[in-house]
Amino acid sequence: MSIEAIKAYSQAQRLHKSAIPPLSTDVTESISFKDMVGSFKDTVSQVKKAEEISMEGVKGTADPLSVVTALNKAYMNLQTLTTLTTKSIQALQDIKSTPL
Repeated sequence: MSIEAIKAYSQAQRLHKSAIPPLSTDVTESISFKDMVGSFKDTVSQVKKAEEISMEGVKGTADPLSVVTALNKAYMNLQTLTTLTTKSIQALQDIKSTPL
């Protein structure tokens, strides 16, 4: 890995950390099913965008910072989507196991 790529990666991490809003600790906050499906669509489009930018980086037409930033955003969205999916499945299993 080149020094330029390492510098770009560390700069992207600093930028990304400053752009992430703090997590909400409000338990009463909820997300609707429609919003969850919308986040699935957003994640898919973010991953596609990251793939396009990374291909531009391979060709040499995109700077390393934009490649790393796009990949980090896609990764964060994918982690969020995975967490939402896992929590939804757990909630469904809890509902199914609740005696009537």
